[in-house]
Amino acid sequence: MIRTLCCLDCWDCCELEFDGRVKGGCGKVNNELEKIPRIKPRIGEREVSLEEAKTAAFEALQKAKNPLLYRGSGNMGVMNRVTNLLFEKLGGTITSGSLCDGNGQAGIEQGRGEHVTLPLEQIQKSEVVVVWGRNVKNSNMHLYPHIKDKQLIVIDPVETALAKKAHIHVALKPKSDFYLAMLLARFVFIEQGEDREFLQEHTEDPEWFEEFVYTFRIKKTLEKIDMSLDRLGDILYLLQNKKTVFLVGTGVQKYHGGADTLRAIDALAAVLGLFGKEGCGVSYMGESMLGFENPFAVECKETSCVDTPFSAYDAVLIQGANPVHSMPNTTRVERELEGVETVIYFGLYENETSQKAHIVLPGLNFFEKDDFRSSYGDSRCGYVKALKTGEEGIGEYDFCAYAMERLGQTLPAQKELLERLGAQCREENGVLRPPAYEKLPYKEGFETPFEFVEEYDYKAQNSGAFFLLTPKYKKSLNSQFQRGEYLYLHPEAGFAEGARLRLFNEAGELFLTLKHDPALRRDCALVYSSTPGINRLSTHKHVENCAVYQELQINIETE
Repeated sequence: MIRTLCCLDCWDCCELEFDGRVKGGCGKVNNELEKIPRIKPRIGEREVSLEEAKTAAFEALQKAKNPLLYRGSGNMGVMNRVTNLLFEKLGGTITSGSLCDGNGQAGIEQGRGEHVTLPLEQIQKSEVVVVWGRNVKNSNMHLYPHIKDKQLIVIDPVETALAKKAHIHVALKPKSDFYLAMLLARFVFIEQGEDREFLQEHTEDPEWFEEFVYTFRIKKTLEKIDMSLDRLGDILYLLQNKKTVFLVGTGVQKYHGGADTLRAIDALAAVLGLFGKEGCGVSYMGESMLGFENPFAVECKETSCVDTPFSAYDAVLIQGANPVHSMPNTTRVERELEGVETVIYFGLYENETSQKAHIVLPGLNFFEKDDFRSSYGDSRCGYVKALKTGEEGIGEYDFCAYAMERLGQTLPAQKELLERLGAQCREENGVLRPPAYEKLPYKEGFETPFEFVEEYDYKAQNSGAFFLLTPKYKKSLNSQFQRGEYLYLHPEAGFAEGARLRLFNEAGELFLTLKHDPALRRDCALVYSSTPGINRLSTHKHVENCAVYQELQINIETE
């Protein structure tokens, strides 16, 4: 029996067992990972040997005057980053920024400073759990057993399976999360429920913030968030003098004001004194490499992963990513890639990007290579053991070792790199903890006083009739495995189920078949983020190098 960790890009850090077949983990691992046909090596439209594809990929990068590395995040194995070392030697460019959570991360750092992941143990100790824009059953399934029997408040425009079991479900109007947090904070002050001692000791100018929240007029703000005063009172009643945890998802920050939204939720938690106390805190997607001395840190030129100007580069290595689908504004991405002399796709499966590549180099999945796994949603890490030999592709380390040798350079041994990562961790009750792990984050306060959000300048773009929601699909991982294919609207939205509909806005258009879903608000349209073509409706305009997928509303008409 071999025990290892799953490397798929999830909040959870699942343990797996292997005795000829995989046990544990989630359905994506057990049922899907090896069912999909693996991509074949090719040059142009001609299928070639793995050796030929490897050689062609290296030679295209070597002769390029301006090569670019675009790496995805579908695999949480840290060894994926070894390609940084190659591109540093090539004098190339790498991408920076975030397609997923960066807007919210920036907001948290502006308030707290360092963003330390809230451990599962503290969530388990809570009495009340506020699930804010996060579908735990889909994206964080191993957390669900630890919260299902607690007092649950779900804030989400969709009545998810968890929302149906919650004590309170708030079907919040999209893009109004900031106002709800401010109004709740105002009423906490009104009822003198604030933790005055915490505020005075750990925050900057709490008196100013109290005055600030009073500028949000009650009636007008309730109308803005589409909520009743009684429902607001129900939430406040559950929060009073309880050990409370906020589980915040990425959906609340997929627009220009997303950073301020996370700051507002953090501010509400600070007013309640929820930091540094047992069973309390705010959980959001953390920095997986926080505290690590990163062996793959390099001095390279960087460009944004949100609006990458691909055509400015003569060779692009796309590693473990599908930017034609996953980046905002698909039409622009396709146009940019057409201007690249050599596009190299280094990955596992055929997708929208591999179909546009000049060279295809098959990779290995995480069953086939040794690695080290970090996590952004679970305060654990650990070694990943190869369960079998990969014969259909080549791992990132092996490709880089080959390329560095061709360049007359030496890459540190893979074992050495892995041991360097593991040596920075500590073992606790059989679990390996990352360097930044804290049993009770912020117990001693913040490095500098907590800074409250000071303004909110987001202007909602009401150019369409429907708010577009793009959550994760339970059966997908980014654009891998089973993908979404439908548009979902409330039955009273005015369209017949099964109709072929045109979705359009200033970015582009998409045609999808309709399915009714009474769990949605009537002003919302839901299309899962894995659905082909969905990012023809998103803009490449971004905030602080972070994507804003739900910035634009959409119009809908019959085809």
